[in-house]
Amino acid sequence: YRGTFQGQDMLICRQVDDMLMAGKDANIVRQFAMEVSKKLKVTCGEEPSIHFNGLDILQTKEGIKINCRSYIDKLCRAHGWNDVSNKPLEPISPSKVKELEDTVGPPVDSAEGKLLQKQNGFNY
Repeated sequence: YRGTFQGQDMLICRQVDDMLMAGKDANIVRQFAMEVSKKLKVTCGEEPSIHFNGLDILQTKEGIKINCRSYIDKLCRAHGWNDVSNKPLEPISPSKVKELEDTVGPPVDSAEGKLLQKQNGFNY
């Protein structure tokens, strides 16, 4: 959301019950958070937020950098993918692409299809 509070531009990013507030003046942002806390339960940190819903936020004089490296690392650790290398993927040969295109998997309703869905945790 975008709006003004006490004559200052404010940006608010909200997802369900998480909220990130931004403005040029940290004192105005705190005052705005206090106003919001009159209606909602608000927990504010003293320092600018560096994380929001899986995003890493770095603000410098040059600009704002947003990525999700820490969230990706957390997912990798949770699934045991700690040894994933940063080695570039090898290109797939045209013959392999053709082979993959021509591959037909089991029917979704077959026993094999159901087993694959169960093992992989999602439906095809």
